[in-house]
Amino acid sequence: LGLKYAPSQTNFILVDLGMPCLDVYKRMLSRGVIVRPLTSFGLHNCIRVTVGKPEQNQRFLETLAIALEG
Repeated sequence: LGLKYAPSQTNFILVDLGMPCLDVYKRMLSRGVIVRPLTSFGLHNCIRVTVGKPEQNQRFLETLAIALEG
């Protein structure tokens, strides 16, 4: 999707959405995909995503693409 992310050696990834994350978070949540907005850490454009099974990761990517469109 062309988004920036922080390299990670854990089971989660920090993704910079390039826009305020709360609206994207809410859109994803309404579709049953849960991510963590990082506003409480001062990262207002970033979410934390836990790596899942391949089918979960695919659903996340599809839902994120839709949520980014508004």
